[in-house]
Amino acid sequence: MAIIGLSIESNAMHAVLFDSEAGTALASEDSSSNGSESLSAMMRSMRATAADLRVQVEATGFAYRTEHERAFFSSELDKHGVGQIEMVPAQTAFLGWLAEAPEFQSAECVLLYHVGSAGVAMSLADTANKTLSTPKKASLESKSPEHLGGTVPLAWEILDEAGKKPDAVALFGDGSADRNLPDILSLGLSARVIRVEVPDRLAAEGAARVAALAVAHDAPVAASVATEVHAA
Repeated sequence: MAIIGLSIESNAMHAVLFDSEAGTALASEDSSSNGSESLSAMMRSMRATAADLRVQVEATGFAYRTEHERAFFSSELDKHGVGQIEMVPAQTAFLGWLAEAPEFQSAECVLLYHVGSAGVAMSLADTANKTLSTPKKASLESKSPEHLGGTVPLAWEILDEAGKKPDAVALFGDGSADRNLPDILSLGLSARVIRVEVPDRLAAEGAARVAALAVAHDAPVAASVATEVHAA
């Protein structure tokens, strides 16, 4: 069964054509625009790709970040006549990806560590209870080992509040490629550290996974408050 997943991250639109049975992406596409016309165009492009691959699209999922975004795109998509689409809260989409990601198998508690241009943002994902904490942020004067190491106490603050220890740390963001960062976090948090590739497409893939489950169980996606998980 093929599912289209869509999301908006980093001021761009992202789409994946996802094989829910194999658990892999068949194709992906990005657009610098993030308006309703771009979303409709991406859906049509993914459907054309599916036709070329001779796979049938069973559903489409869109990961929305705010209630305003959900209402806007729901209304606009009706105008464009692109058919049924599952609206998936970003938090639900992200947890849907995390629960099935091969690199985080058996990890029930994952610390999300995002390094952006202005600093870092951290939150705790509990896949067992399907919860994602509100991000806490810290500014960075520089990305020196000393300043990066200075963010570890904030990570422990988040963990202490939750009463948990991380099974893994997921690194995101432009600054996550710093060669010192994995060692700093691994030593400071006593957990394995994994840098996540193409993070902007994770919500799209997660939306596809959640939409696939909804179709399989003939049940709508449960609504909840959407939360941005990569803001920094």
